[in-house]
Amino acid sequence: MGTVATIRQDIGNLPLELTSFVDRETQLSEAKGRLATSRLVTLIGMGGVGKTRLAIRVGSDVRSEFEDGVWLVQLDLLQDPVLVPQTVAATLGLREQSRKAPLETLADYLADRHLLLLLDNCEHLLEATAALAMRLLQRCPDVQVLATSREPLGVQGEALVSVPPLAVPDEKARESLAEVARNNAVTLFSARAKAAVPGFRLGNDNYVAAAEIVRRLDGLPLAIELVAPGLRAFTIDDIARRLAAVPRLPSTRPRGVPARHQTLQASLDWSYDLCSPEERLLWVRLAVFRGGFDLDAAEAVCAEDGLKADALVGLVAALVDKSIVIKERADSFARYRLLETIRDFGWAKLVETGELTMLRRRHRDWYDRWLQQVDGNWIGPRQVEWVKRIEREMPNLQTSMEFSLSEPGQAGVALAMAGKLADDYWLVRGPLSEGRHWLERSLAHDVGRGPDRNRALFMGVVLAALQGDLAAASRFVEYAQGRSESADAFAKIGGGALALWTDDLQRAAELFQDGAEKFRVIGDVRFELEALTFLAPSLMLPDEAGAVATLEKILAIAEPRGELFHRSLALSYLGMQAWREGNFERAVTLLREGLASISKAMKPLSARFFLLWEVWSVEALAWTSASHRDYRRAAILLGVAQAVADHMGIPTTVPGYLMRYHQACEQQVRAALGEDGFESEFEHGLAISTDDAIAYAVEPRSELPAPPSSSVQSQSSPAVPSTDAAESPRQPVIRVVIVDPHRIVADGLQLVLTQHPDLQVVGIGANAGDAVSLMSSTSPDVVLADYQLPDATGVELARMLRKDQPTVRVLILSSVVSNALLQEAVKAGARGFLLKTQPAEQLIDAVRRAAAGEVLIPAVRLAGFLAGSEKDAQLFDLLTGREREVLRLLAAGLDNRHIAARMKIGYVTVRSHLRNLSSKLHAHSKVEILARASELGLIVR
Repeated sequence: MGTVATIRQDIGNLPLELTSFVDRETQLSEAKGRLATSRLVTLIGMGGVGKTRLAIRVGSDVRSEFEDGVWLVQLDLLQDPVLVPQTVAATLGLREQSRKAPLETLADYLADRHLLLLLDNCEHLLEATAALAMRLLQRCPDVQVLATSREPLGVQGEALVSVPPLAVPDEKARESLAEVARNNAVTLFSARAKAAVPGFRLGNDNYVAAAEIVRRLDGLPLAIELVAPGLRAFTIDDIARRLAAVPRLPSTRPRGVPARHQTLQASLDWSYDLCSPEERLLWVRLAVFRGGFDLDAAEAVCAEDGLKADALVGLVAALVDKSIVIKERADSFARYRLLETIRDFGWAKLVETGELTMLRRRHRDWYDRWLQQVDGNWIGPRQVEWVKRIEREMPNLQTSMEFSLSEPGQAGVALAMAGKLADDYWLVRGPLSEGRHWLERSLAHDVGRGPDRNRALFMGVVLAALQGDLAAASRFVEYAQGRSESADAFAKIGGGALALWTDDLQRAAELFQDGAEKFRVIGDVRFELEALTFLAPSLMLPDEAGAVATLEKILAIAEPRGELFHRSLALSYLGMQAWREGNFERAVTLLREGLASISKAMKPLSARFFLLWEVWSVEALAWTSASHRDYRRAAILLGVAQAVADHMGIPTTVPGYLMRYHQACEQQVRAALGEDGFESEFEHGLAISTDDAIAYAVEPRSELPAPPSSSVQSQSSPAVPSTDAAESPRQPVIRVVIVDPHRIVADGLQLVLTQHPDLQVVGIGANAGDAVSLMSSTSPDVVLADYQLPDATGVELARMLRKDQPTVRVLILSSVVSNALLQEAVKAGARGFLLKTQPAEQLIDAVRRAAAGEVLIPAVRLAGFLAGSEKDAQLFDLLTGREREVLRLLAAGLDNRHIAARMKIGYVTVRSHLRNLSSKLHAHSKVEILARASELGLIVR
């Protein structure tokens, strides 16, 4: 499986305003003025005063000033302060996969973006939101924050804007109808009264009562919203008289409680008193839900003990009419929620009843059963629907896990839920760190040993490995112990996942095969399919036939059941395999089929995102485009794949066992287009939307929209043949010369190489002299030379060819390899040093990689060998010219935007170069890049 990312969207996510906005010109002007001079502005006011609506209106008014949009982050449903950075990241579409702290990943992502964050309802997470705001303001010069809270965040430089209740008519002044009608509080009351009673009109007969009502409610918008629906049952004069009966003198309220807080409480009490006993009981019990509920959930949790299940629908409808419950539409289903202030009121009443623990247990049990249903029906055509529903229910699911972890002996329920969510949601939707957070919290309790625990451990391995945290993945594997067939099977595939990410493909294949067989025997189709999906990439290099057979088995299981995700991934892998075999047409067909099928299914999601294996399909389609010599399309698709990596906070989405193909493709395309042409098209791919990117990848004749930034100039690219040409060009042939004193060895090497249509043996020599003579007549791309030649060593041959034939890549074969021999070969200009005992497929792979210009030695180790010689280091091109220039400017103290301006490239491209530098130098930050480059002599500091 995998994780996901959302390609950059510049619009933001401000919601449409479904009800009228009552003019707050003073606070609106003040807030916008503060934003013009301060990077952090906080709207301060009591609950129910209208801070959120004001913040949204401010954001809407200034949206055009922010290149990357205005983004509303709703924190009212979040309980755990640890998850604040992940919540912001998820809102922005950043599906983090980095093992760095989520806040640092978020700061990296926002470092070069120009946007406004609206952090709504911060008061219950003050310390966490203050830490987040402080870090982002330090790291991200073009990010501003507009927060809403009942108290200040307390961050240096914070500008405060007080949000008072709406002004009300003067009780002492005798105002006319026209004057009262212009009052903001009366305007709001009148608008909500019309919504409740369509025939309502403010006139001479009722304006005095309306003025009295809003005065009694102190102009609090939420209180007005609660009282106005009472017109369905009472006259406006009745409401005014009832409110007048509520004591308002300061002496009647508890010491220290502001009058306006008492007014809100009184309006809630008034609404509560208007309800029937059954409606009151339902209101109180509904407070156990967080983020909303549907009727099935309300019936399961709230019915019985005084509430009949068959009366529940009518009771919910009555609370909707009274504006206690808000009705919303979720796809084709009705969904309901309580405003947070109304929920808090109900929660306090629930505590008073003594039913809190009982209701929380019912709530947890319902969502536990619901999640079991989702998980049990996962292998089928409804996977995308389940993802959407889990996302909607996530606040309730988090609340359920929190309750289980707080109750003695219930942590096992939280663990089982976390394991299912890790597989069904976090792995697909992200963020990975949130999944690890719940898994690790649950595993910290004594939950016994069994399938639930081992499934959670397996998911811990996968999530940690995807983040590059192999130490944590190893710990998860160590904890796994099986006391049943199912538990043992999970332990097997957990170990296999760790072996796969550490490139121990043989061990991975053995463990996945064992795990798949165990799941097959016990009849667990879900995890047999999961194990097979991990087995396939483990076999792709060492056993191509086995990999294809495994992928066909996955399709045989998935297709009859209508399963989407595993089928799509299997088609992607089959497409890659077809490309490796030189069957380009079949490769394109399979890759596009897999991408199109999953993309069609995912289209209904409100926030479209890339699944990781969708990105692999896009990446592989870039390879096929390069093989067809459609270099412009290849560069754009490589840019799309890199954009996903940027949104995940990682250098690349390409797994290690596919990296060689990515590097070869990029080098080929750069060479064909030139640096400027490549960067132009690559940045175009970085900037396009998810939907446009998928359409371009899937449809052979699809054209991209114009680049969103002037930094992308596609006309700078040279004209190149289209993939739609009547005759597709064949894959470029790699010309090879073999040099070995033993003819039988040379013939064996020739037999291995010529089984692949892209490899052609153009000459065979027995010594170094033969090799030199063959150069002019055969023009080889690669020379395979034995280390022990009769007239020289293979290293000496490499040195000779380096001088006279600098474009030829030399690979040296030997029976033994030592560090000294390796360094000697590198100094001579050889591209790699191979053992004669290596499997044939590894030899083939090495030849292809060398022909593409790759050095078959890790960059950091190679740089260590060459640190003393600038000439030798330049020979191996550890860094491209653009990367060297970015590194030089970075060392000079320039930030990304100034580097982009100096180099006349887009700042998105600068980020891409920094990702490459991070990967090549094994660094995780700009500071580490500079330190490592200094150690290796790549820069002088």
